[in-house]
This record gives sequence, C-alpha cells and structure tokens, in this order.
Amino acid sequence: SPRNPRSRVRVSPPHPDQLGLVLLLIALLHSWCGCADDAALRAVVTRLLEAYLVASNPLGAPNFGGHVFCPFYLYEPLERISADDDADSRIHAKAYAWVLCGEVDAQGEVLAGSSTAMAYTLACSPDESACEVTAQAKPRSGSKYSESVRALFPESLVKEVLGGQPDAMPRTALHDAAKAYFASAPAPAPNYEL
Repeated sequence: SPRNPRSRVRVSPPHPDQLGLVLLLIALLHSWCGCADDAALRAVVTRLLEAYLVASNPLGAPNFGGHVFCPFYLYEPLERISADDDADSRIHAKAYAWVLCGEVDAQGEVLAGSSTAMAYTLACSPDESACEVTAQAKPRSGSKYSESVRALFPESLVKEVLGGQPDAMPRTALHDAAKAYFASAPAPAPNYEL
C-alpha cells in the first residue's frame, strides 16, 4: 500500500540559539556513554603510565649499576567513573595494568625485578587529551592476594589477573625495553682517571 505523505517525520535543524546546547549534549553523551573514542583515551593513558612509571620508579633507584624499565600491559576496559566532587569537570577513569619492572644492565642481564597487577584511578581533562594518576593500588601479597584482586579489579578481569602475567605481554618485554633504550642511548664518555 502507498505511504501517506503526511505521515513522514520531518526533522528540522535546531534553531541557532539551541545549537550550542545541542552540541554540548552530544559531547556529554559521547564522553559518558562509553562510546567516546576509547582508542584516543587509551593512547593518552598509555603515554601517562609510561611517564608515570619512569618518574615513580617502583623499584627505587638502580642498586646494581643498571637502568630501571617498567613495560606494562594495559587491560581492557578503561572504566569511566563519576567524580566525588560535582564541581570537578574532569573525567575520571579506572585503568588496570600488569606492570613488570626490572633493573637491567647494558648487556641485557636482569639484575633485579618484580611484576604485579595495578589499579590506577585517573583524572582526565574534559576533552580526554591529558590525564593524571590520582591514586594507585596493588593487590596484597600472600594469602590475601586473591581476595584483594577481587576487591580491586572488575569481575571481568579477576580471572585474567589471577592467571599472572598476560599472554599478550611478551615474556621478553623487559629485555625488549632495555634493548631499545641501550641501542639509542649515547655511549658513556671514556674514563681517563687513574
């Protein structure tokens, strides 16, 4: 049967006075519905954790004359969470990572190291172009490990975290990071002291 032309729905563009409000609502929905560009946020969080782990140096100062490296695997998903303070316009998120830190010498020998799962709370600019770590937590060791993993990580990640270092993170990640660093590092100046 032919359609009645009067039954068509017509959508007209918003009035110019309403355009700003419409764009703001679209941006807010885009940010908070989980449909924001997660790849872009993931890239920002990855750069943040790379810098944060170098600056915070979880192993402390190198003790054996090597250099500390902290490659990590960032689990999916990044979780957006609501702010505790309604006046805070930043976007808050939780990120979960497996962090492998070690002190490595120029010959590639691991001198000291440890690895663990970590939960990070982040605060990001409204456009998600920059973030900062506002809190971090790692599971307790020993008999409380499993219980604390369940408390820190979303249910969707518990089994994977309890399984140890993720398969997606190569066992050679520490060596790969050291190799890349020492290949690009300037050669030390010769020591002519007697």
